[in-house]
Amino acid sequence: MSVTRVDPTWRRPWRACCLPVCREKTRFLSSRGAWRRRASSSCCRGRLEGLCLLGTMVRQCSAETFVQHGTTWTRMLTQVLQAYDSPLALQMTCHVLGSVVTQAAQFPAVAREVAGSHVPALVQALLGAQGEQWLPSAMEALQACMKSFPGPCGPFKGKMEALVCSLMDTSQPTLAQLAQQTCLLLAGCGG
Repeated sequence: MSVTRVDPTWRRPWRACCLPVCREKTRFLSSRGAWRRRASSSCCRGRLEGLCLLGTMVRQCSAETFVQHGTTWTRMLTQVLQAYDSPLALQMTCHVLGSVVTQAAQFPAVAREVAGSHVPALVQALLGAQGEQWLPSAMEALQACMKSFPGPCGPFKGKMEALVCSLMDTSQPTLAQLAQQTCLLLAGCGG
């Protein structure tokens, strides 16, 4: 009986450049649905691994695969945001979410479902971002929602304006710049 060794480098966090290893894991795991089990795992490590795999999968998948699974991925990412997990998991979720939302807008069937069912919950969760560690990532994901789905973001325009105004006077240049960029997108939001 042969023992398969797992490459320990594939467990590194998103920013530690795990993408080359994740490509192989994604091809194998996507056909078996294991990414869902990893992403919905209650432990943070399993969630981080699942987010790493999903981020790679979203960038590399075919249009057919995205149309088939894009809504499910959006729902799963919304649930992760609503769970108020560790700051690193929330930060990674926001990065993957930005990619999923941007790509979802390119496919009419997925865009209708995401706009009608998921954008309100996503915006609400992103507006509830607490903590300086994942707030910049949440702002970037919020910008992706505003660019890709300005109409469904409209009902939250007042809350978004309040958030932007509160961040304009911050001493952190990154947050101030994100607030300015978000302020420009507010004019395009319906509502």
